[in-house]
Amino acid sequence: MFRLLSLGPLYLGPSVDVTVTHGATAVELCGDDRHAQRYCTPRANVLEIDFQDVVRCGNLPDMLKLAILAALNSLPIYKEDQGKTEQKAAQFETLSTALAQSVDEHRNAWIGSPEQLAGVTLTVGYAESGYSLRIQAGDCYAWECDRGRARGLFQMHQSAVQGQHPILWIALPGLDVGSVELSVDQVVRALIRSRKQCGSLERRGKDWLPMTLSAYAGRGCIGGFRGLDERVRTYKRIESVLLARPLQRPAT
Repeated sequence: MFRLLSLGPLYLGPSVDVTVTHGATAVELCGDDRHAQRYCTPRANVLEIDFQDVVRCGNLPDMLKLAILAALNSLPIYKEDQGKTEQKAAQFETLSTALAQSVDEHRNAWIGSPEQLAGVTLTVGYAESGYSLRIQAGDCYAWECDRGRARGLFQMHQSAVQGQHPILWIALPGLDVGSVELSVDQVVRALIRSRKQCGSLERRGKDWLPMTLSAYAGRGCIGGFRGLDERVRTYKRIESVLLARPLQRPAT
């Protein structure tokens, strides 16, 4: 357990002032959790943030949510959504909360780090829908959404959802919390399966990222597809934000 060596304002990232509570110490949650330990540094103990919540070292969903929110805000806004400030803020708030919770829930099934799982999920969402509010709601033009074969933010086919269950697949589109949580949970599960599918190649030194993206797209671990290189570049940009751990104000 770390003890803070200094008091007063502490700067942890862009646009955020953090005040350390007098006598604060790091919480014991940081202990043996290898995923939480990266957040437990002498400058990230028990913090009193100048917005809604107290973020505690070792609370992975809270810390990861802030990083996911920063990553979403770093991406270009879908052309139809430009100017829809309140709607995008609400969308990103719901999505970042759902993804942080899902990553935390499934992190023991994922081979890599929480940031990797969050990053590849965000990459798929951006590549598939651009986080379009209209596509998320299921209002696709005739030529979009694989002509009706793909649904939701992550454009999942029925074959990709858990058990290929038609009711789960039908329920994916929507702007409400329940639909977002379902969509996120299903894509996270699918990406975990995709990385495991390519595990033997990864253990022999192959890069997990393009293989996972290819397997998720139904092209096998080494099949590849047009646009794969661009998705890898998108992931790298997102990952750089996630690993920087910038703390931003949650959307209000």
